Amino acid sequence: NDKDMIRKYFDYALSFIMQKYGADNICEAIIHYDEVNPKSGLATPHLHIVFCPMRDGKLSFSKMFDNRHKINGMPPLRILQDEFYINVARHFSLQRGECGSSTKHLEPTIYKIKKDIDDLIKYADEARDINLHLENERNSLNEDITFLRQTHEFLEYFNYELNEQDKLAEQYIESSSPSMNKLSQSLGVLKGKYEEIMNILQRNNIEFENLQVNTSINEYEILNVSAEQNDNMQSSDDRCIDEFDHDDVDGVRILR
Repeated sequence: NDKDMIRKYFDYALSFIMQKYGADNICEAIIHYDEVNPKSGLATPHLHIVFCPMRDGKLSFSKMFDNRHKINGMPPLRILQDEFYINVARHFSLQRGECGSSTKHLEPTIYKIKKDIDDLIKYADEARDINLHLENERNSLNEDITFLRQTHEFLEYFNYELNEQDKLAEQYIESSSPSMNKLSQSLGVLKGKYEEIMNILQRNNIEFENLQVNTSINEYEILNVSAEQNDNMQSSDDRCIDEFDHDDVDGVRILR
C-alpha cells in the first residue's frame, strides 16, 4: 500500500546518504508530515537527514556542497541530484528535475499566499458549480410549479363541471318523480295481470292434459272394437274360402 511504498522510498534514500557520506556521520533521520500538497490537499511526507559533512576527518562543507568548488567540472549539488536520481528516485518512477533550471523555491510567506490564492480559485470553481446546480434546480422547480398550477386549474374546472352535472341530475330526478310513480303503478298493474293470466294458463293446461288422457282412452276402446270386428270378418272369409276350395267348376277342381 501507499504507507509501505513511502517507507521503502525513505529507506532507499537513507541508505544512499549513509553510503555516500558515511553511516557514522548520520546524526538523525526523521520523516515529516507538516507540508500539504496544494492540489490534492493531502500531507506530503518528506525525510529530514542531519549529518556532519566530514572528509578525511575534517569538516568539509564548502568542498562537499559549495557549487563554486567543481568536481570534474560539475557543481557538487548537481552531482548529488544526479546520483540520487540514479540510485533512488528512478526506482519509484520519479522524474529528474530539469538541469540548470532557474526556478527558485518560494519564500514561506509567498508560498502561503500562493496557496491561499489557489484555494480561493478552487473554492470559486466549486461555488460556480454549486451556483449552476442551484440554477438548474430552480428551473426544474419552476417547471414543477407551472405544472402544479395548471393541474390545479384543471381540477377546479373539473370540479365545477361535476357540480353542474350534479345539479342537472337533481333537477331531472325532481322532474321525473311523477312519471316514475306512474310507471311504478303501471308496472304493478301489469304484474297483477301477468300473474292472473299465468294462473288461468296453468289451470287450462291441466284440464287440457286430462282431456288428452280421456281422448286416448276412448280411442283405445274404439280401436279394440274395430280389431275384434276385423278378426271376425277374417274368420268368416277363411271359412268361405275353404268351402270354395272343395267345389268343382265344370269338372275342374279349383286349387288355392
